[in-house]
Amino acid sequence: MAVIIPWFPDTSDEEHAEAAKWIEILWHMDAGLGEAVARLPWVLDGINTQGASTEGLFVDEAQALSDIASTAGVNPSLARSAVNREWIADGLTAGEASLISFVADYATQYPDAAESVLSIPSIAGGAIEDLDVLHNLIAIGGNAPELTRTALDHARQQEGDLSGYLLSSLATTSSTPGALQHLAAQPWFADGLTADEAAFVVAVTNLPSDGGPYRAMLQEYFSQYGTVDLPLRGTVKIWAFQGAPFQPGEDLITPIAETVTLMEELLGIAFPTDHVILLVADFIDSTRAGVHLGGVHTGSSMRAFGPPARLSTVIHETAHYYFTFPPDWLTEGGADSTVAYVKDRMGIQSLAQRGVELDQLHCNERNLLHYSYHANFFGWTCAYPLGERFLLRLAETIGGENVWRALGELYVLHERGLLAGSDTAREAIYDALLRNTPQELRGAFTEAFDRLHGRIPDAERDDHGNSTANATDLSVGQTIEGVLDYRFDFDFFRLPARQGERYRVQMRHQYLRDDSVWAYHADEPGAIGHPMGLAEWDARIWARQDSPTGPQLFLTPPGNGYYYVSVENFAGESGPYTITLTLVE
Repeated sequence: MAVIIPWFPDTSDEEHAEAAKWIEILWHMDAGLGEAVARLPWVLDGINTQGASTEGLFVDEAQALSDIASTAGVNPSLARSAVNREWIADGLTAGEASLISFVADYATQYPDAAESVLSIPSIAGGAIEDLDVLHNLIAIGGNAPELTRTALDHARQQEGDLSGYLLSSLATTSSTPGALQHLAAQPWFADGLTADEAAFVVAVTNLPSDGGPYRAMLQEYFSQYGTVDLPLRGTVKIWAFQGAPFQPGEDLITPIAETVTLMEELLGIAFPTDHVILLVADFIDSTRAGVHLGGVHTGSSMRAFGPPARLSTVIHETAHYYFTFPPDWLTEGGADSTVAYVKDRMGIQSLAQRGVELDQLHCNERNLLHYSYHANFFGWTCAYPLGERFLLRLAETIGGENVWRALGELYVLHERGLLAGSDTAREAIYDALLRNTPQELRGAFTEAFDRLHGRIPDAERDDHGNSTANATDLSVGQTIEGVLDYRFDFDFFRLPARQGERYRVQMRHQYLRDDSVWAYHADEPGAIGHPMGLAEWDARIWARQDSPTGPQLFLTPPGNGYYYVSVENFAGESGPYTITLTLVE
């Protein structure tokens, strides 16, 4: 081996030692294949090492040799086919190394797909160094190899973000057997795609490809097109598609243009894309059987239920080009508040009128933190009005321009990956809003934030555990003293229960309401989990009520085991309390 590979005797570093191991394994499996690999120029000139790499992107050549050996172990002919490719011999790039890894992963179950992707470098050239392009080409190559070149050629004909959107959509379509082939058989697809046709393909991708609306729209669709020039993004192209003719006066381009213009202006952040694509169609949410959605945003396009499309839905989904960051009440409430601002600017409904309307909607629970901890109980739809009310009321308090500037900062943090985790997001929201509040309004801001959202606790002083994992044991006949030490202090208690018996948990605290006491399933470990769901809100299982001394909870467990009761401070009702567990005869 040392006669062929100059560095082979010297394998002092980890990468060279690893590479030498895999070359030896290859040699023992197939001497011809082992020698071919040993003579590859990027093997002969030494193996890349992490510490010594001067390239912008480290290419793990030792891992590539491992993948070749793995392929040879299950499919020797496939491994030889890979090694004989010209692109492997002329030096290994990160994209090419990813292709070798794909071949190794698919060598056993999908050898035809693995073989097909070996031709991707000759099709894509340098494009495979874009990981999004590479992954989409791999998907198409694995599902419809004969259309890989066509898909890439069509994508290359498009300008701006439409190129990537189209390739991603074709990759998604290829995952349904025969779907991409059916699309490619359409005469307008086969002779190349205009920008209008490419945008339509992006829009229609997420409709079920075996459904009537999808196949009908492939035969005939109707479109609207327009552009808007933005100070930061530049020209943004806008398309709207549907399967039926647009009604006289039905204009979907103008509200989209108004929305992207207003959002870029208020957030001070360049609009995230240069192509906005809307599909208007009747579709059903597969995760909630039979539920017709108002709209949905898929990243590369958006859909609205119709035709005709509702104005609020179109604006809301357009806002999701920005509002994609957690928590859910900010994602959806931010989009709904955008609807309110656009309608105000268009003279349809003033912000003041919308504020009155919000006060009459459901979900007016005490604040957002209460909703966040018990979202499954209140229902996911509460995220919309609660989030919108929070943002519009804060805008009244500190000024809309300050709220939107804070939202722009949060968008940037999200794009940088700095909003991971609910606690991180909550603190970031508070800090961003406080930073953008004028000094003279900070007192009013704090009061409004406390009332509408709930302050983040600034101290970890606690007498009882704040989760089911560290709950305090509570026995029948026992009374335990506690203190709600700070705003949003949660005290958890664990109680043993027998099926069919009825238990009474009595709180003694002057200001607590009945919705400050919650029951939890016995099998919910870890931090604050999900209380017994809405479907189980039944006096036969658990019920709450106020009493002269404080809230009380009645529990009739459906099974033996441990259950948990929490005392939750959502509005600053601090101070001492007692909790007593008794059996109800």
